[in-house]
Amino acid sequence: MIGAFLSNSLIGICGFTRMKRKKTNHIGEISQLYIKPEFSGKGIATGLMKSAIDEAFKIKGLEKIILAAVESNSAALKLYQKFNFVEYGRLENYFKVKGKYQTQVFLSFTKSVNEPH
Repeated sequence: MIGAFLSNSLIGICGFTRMKRKKTNHIGEISQLYIKPEFSGKGIATGLMKSAIDEAFKIKGLEKIILAAVESNSAALKLYQKFNFVEYGRLENYFKVKGKYQTQVFLSFTKSVNEPH
């Protein structure tokens, strides 16, 4: 977990988890990225993502990072594409909020293919 702080106040987080199974422990996942709304658009998410990716690839044997985002969250998808994450799948009707379905988009970044920024 990486945090962004302003005057000792937490304003953003980015979580990372490495897969635990022997056959998948070359993969890690960005499990969450959150910035307080009043700090949106100030580059904080970009900084957190860069730090998370850099730290993740320091882990011996880690080759790939995956993550997921709701299709309607265009700002998140744009951020992930900025870091060369590529879409590898979608799951329609993944979330149901107030009777409306949302599609989940799955993205990955493979170190050997997309060498870190």
